[in-house]
Amino acid sequence: SRRAQPARLLAELVRARRQAPGRALSLEKLFEVGWPGESAVLKAKRQRVHTAIYTLRKAGLGEVVERADGGYRLTPTTRVLESRPDG
Repeated sequence: SRRAQPARLLAELVRARRQAPGRALSLEKLFEVGWPGESAVLKAKRQRVHTAIYTLRKAGLGEVVERADGGYRLTPTTRVLESRPDG
């Protein structure tokens, strides 16, 4: 469950990258995605999102997850490949 939030953030960053390359997602949006239905003060939201982003970077995505325009995004040059299950 420690990886659930970073995984949700990554999925949202990928969706945003596909829809609008270069657009950054705000701290508020990332918190909503990572912790649906929860509320927290700004400092706690910031800490949770930063920790989840740190986890993604530590997992090997440090070169593609960047801070921009007050939020986070996948770098505009990042290629996103979709894998489809057989069937």
